Amino acid sequence: MEMNASQNLSKKYCKDFGNLLSNYFISIARNKLLSREELWEELLTKKSLKHVHQDKITLFQDILRREHIYSPSELTDSITYGDGEYPFTLIALEKSNKEINLNLRRAFKKCYIHEDKKDECK
Repeated sequence: MEMNASQNLSKKYCKDFGNLLSNYFISIARNKLLSREELWEELLTKKSLKHVHQDKITLFQDILRREHIYSPSELTDSITYGDGEYPFTLIALEKSNKEINLNLRRAFKKCYIHEDKKDECK
Protein backbone atom coordinates (compact mmCIF):
# COMPACT_ATOMS: atom_id res chain seq x y z
CA MET A 1 0.00 0.00 0.00
CA GLU A 2 2.72 2.49 0.93
CA MET A 3 4.52 2.77 -2.40
CA ASN A 4 1.51 3.05 -4.68
CA ALA A 5 -0.51 5.35 -2.44
CA SER A 6 2.42 7.62 -1.59
CA GLN A 7 2.97 8.33 -5.29
CA ASN A 8 -0.43 10.01 -5.28
CA LEU A 9 0.46 12.44 -2.48
CA SER A 10 1.81 15.95 -2.84
CA LYS A 11 4.98 16.73 -0.86
CA LYS A 12 3.85 20.33 -0.39
CA TYR A 13 0.47 19.40 1.04
CA CYS A 14 2.01 16.72 3.25
CA LYS A 15 4.25 19.42 4.71
CA ASP A 16 1.27 21.75 5.17
CA PHE A 17 -0.68 18.97 6.89
CA GLY A 18 2.20 18.37 9.31
CA ASN A 19 2.34 22.08 10.15
CA LEU A 20 -1.40 22.13 10.77
CA LEU A 21 -1.06 19.08 13.05
CA SER A 22 1.57 20.95 15.03
CA ASN A 23 -0.67 24.03 15.33
CA TYR A 24 -3.58 21.84 16.43
CA PHE A 25 -1.42 20.18 19.07
CA ILE A 26 -0.39 23.57 20.47
CA SER A 27 -4.01 24.74 20.42
CA ILE A 28 -5.17 21.66 22.34
CA ALA A 29 -2.44 22.19 24.93
CA ARG A 30 -3.52 25.81 25.42
CA ASN A 31 -7.21 24.91 25.69
CA LYS A 32 -6.46 22.23 28.27
CA LEU A 33 -4.06 24.55 30.12
CA LEU A 34 -1.28 22.02 29.69
CA SER A 35 2.30 22.38 28.58
CA ARG A 36 3.19 20.62 25.36
CA GLU A 37 5.10 18.04 27.37
CA GLU A 38 2.07 17.37 29.58
CA LEU A 39 -0.20 16.97 26.57
CA TRP A 40 2.31 14.63 24.96
CA GLU A 41 2.37 12.48 28.11
CA GLU A 42 -1.44 12.42 28.07
CA LEU A 43 -1.44 11.33 24.42
CA LEU A 44 0.92 8.46 25.17
CA THR A 45 -1.57 7.01 27.65
CA LYS A 46 -4.37 6.90 25.05
CA LYS A 47 -5.47 3.63 23.54
CA SER A 48 -5.18 5.06 20.01
CA LEU A 49 -1.37 5.09 20.26
CA LYS A 50 -0.83 1.80 22.09
CA HIS A 51 -0.58 -0.25 18.86
CA VAL A 52 1.78 2.17 17.09
CA HIS A 53 5.48 1.26 16.86
CA GLN A 54 7.92 3.42 18.82
CA ASP A 55 9.68 4.72 15.71
CA LYS A 56 6.34 6.03 14.41
CA ILE A 57 5.64 7.66 17.78
CA THR A 58 9.03 9.39 17.68
CA LEU A 59 8.32 10.60 14.14
CA PHE A 60 4.92 11.93 15.29
CA GLN A 61 6.63 13.85 18.10
CA ASP A 62 9.19 15.28 15.67
CA ILE A 63 6.41 16.42 13.33
CA LEU A 64 4.59 18.12 16.20
CA ARG A 65 7.83 19.94 17.11
CA ARG A 66 8.35 20.79 13.42
CA GLU A 67 11.68 19.04 13.46
CA HIS A 68 10.59 16.74 10.65
CA ILE A 69 8.45 17.20 7.56
CA TYR A 70 5.92 14.49 6.69
CA SER A 71 6.93 12.68 3.52
CA PRO A 72 4.22 11.14 1.33
CA SER A 73 5.32 7.60 2.26
CA GLU A 74 5.32 8.42 6.00
CA LEU A 75 1.85 9.92 5.74
CA THR A 76 0.60 6.89 3.86
CA ASP A 77 2.14 4.60 6.47
CA SER A 78 0.46 6.54 9.29
CA ILE A 79 -2.95 5.79 7.78
CA THR A 80 -2.39 2.07 8.36
CA TYR A 81 -2.11 2.83 12.09
CA GLY A 82 -5.11 5.15 11.99
CA ASP A 83 -8.65 4.26 11.12
CA GLY A 84 -7.91 3.28 7.52
CA GLU A 85 -9.06 6.62 6.19
CA TYR A 86 -7.12 9.12 8.30
CA PRO A 87 -3.63 8.93 9.84
CA PHE A 88 -3.17 7.93 13.48
CA THR A 89 -1.60 11.33 14.14
CA LEU A 90 -4.86 13.11 13.35
CA ILE A 91 -7.02 10.51 15.10
CA ALA A 92 -4.94 10.72 18.30
CA LEU A 93 -5.21 14.51 18.45
CA GLU A 94 -8.93 14.48 17.71
CA LYS A 95 -9.54 11.94 20.46
CA SER A 96 -7.51 14.02 22.88
CA ASN A 97 -9.59 17.07 22.02
CA LYS A 98 -12.84 15.05 21.85
CA GLU A 99 -13.89 16.54 18.54
CA ILE A 100 -13.43 15.98 14.83
CA ASN A 101 -11.29 18.65 13.22
CA LEU A 102 -12.80 19.23 9.79
CA ASN A 103 -10.08 21.67 8.73
CA LEU A 104 -7.37 19.09 9.34
CA ARG A 105 -9.38 16.38 7.64
CA ARG A 106 -9.76 18.62 4.58
CA ALA A 107 -6.02 19.43 4.67
CA PHE A 108 -5.27 15.72 4.76
CA LYS A 109 -7.56 15.03 1.79
CA LYS A 110 -5.83 17.86 -0.06
CA CYS A 111 -2.58 15.86 0.10
CA TYR A 112 -3.97 13.54 -2.57
CA ILE A 113 -3.10 14.56 -6.09
CA HIS A 114 -5.72 14.19 -8.75
CA GLU A 115 -4.30 12.59 -11.89
CA ASP A 116 -4.83 15.73 -14.00
CA LYS A 117 -2.91 17.87 -11.49
CA LYS A 118 -0.15 15.36 -10.69
CA ASP A 119 2.59 17.02 -12.75
CA GLU A 120 1.96 20.55 -11.55
CA CYS A 121 1.82 19.66 -7.83
CA LYS A 122 5.14 17.84 -7.49
